[in-house]
Amino acid sequence: MTGVLLLYRLLVSVPLMVEYEAVLTREEHLQAAGVSNADMQDVLDALASVIEPVRLAYLWRPTLPDTLRVLKRAGAGNPPLAGDELPKKRAKTG
Repeated sequence: MTGVLLLYRLLVSVPLMVEYEAVLTREEHLQAAGVSNADMQDVLDALASVIEPVRLAYLWRPTLPDTLRVLKRAGAGNPPLAGDELPKKRAKTG
């Protein structure tokens, strides 16, 4: 996407992006925001062009409450915090 400076990695899974689309294109939300469905699709397309997809591993946790979904994506991407060193892998013993 031209002209966008990314300061953060945006981590999103396919199910989360689908949920964003479902919620943001609800008629009551479009009316409240004063935008058309096409306008919101443009916003979603712009978001999709800069995100980093996160692959889900359903064997870890088959279900999570909706409020934890975003946190799980952040954890899956393992983004370092400002000032932190990158974690070093530990050698397996035994």
